[in-house]
Amino acid sequence: MTGSSVAEAPARPRRAVGGGRYARHRARRRHPTRRRHPTRSHLTRSDVGAIVNHIANNLALDRAFGACAHPIRRAILERLTNGELTVGEVTGDFGVSKPAISRHLRVLEEAGAITRVIEGRRHRLRLSEQGLAGARDWISQRSLWERKFDVVEEYLATRPATSEGHPS
Repeated sequence: MTGSSVAEAPARPRRAVGGGRYARHRARRRHPTRRRHPTRSHLTRSDVGAIVNHIANNLALDRAFGACAHPIRRAILERLTNGELTVGEVTGDFGVSKPAISRHLRVLEEAGAITRVIEGRRHRLRLSEQGLAGARDWISQRSLWERKFDVVEEYLATRPATSEGHPS
């Protein structure tokens, strides 16, 4: 400070290497007792295959029900029950834009509910034979269980109850 009129600011203490604003976060991330990599899963190949099949089956079922979720798509399916029709014949009087119709048709095609046959500039649509079979099977399975539960309910209703509320 000899001969200088400007006061020097006191020096800030330096932080240790690795310090700073996010030092706690980094320290927590590098904690020595935590494992860097999770232990390997004890799933077998058949377990993984079963999980993948379950996910794929649920995806197909979700797509099938999703295809039937919109009234326009249901109307398209109803019209195609009479046989193969062109896109214009099936969707001519819906009053929605062509891009919207294209999206509805794509959803139905991805679900496997319809197939499209292209002959030059004409696009003909028809119902797929196995398109909504997964949904049909799921519904029939559900109705089977509902009937079984109805039988159990009837059986329990016919049994005499004791005064404690437990069957004898």
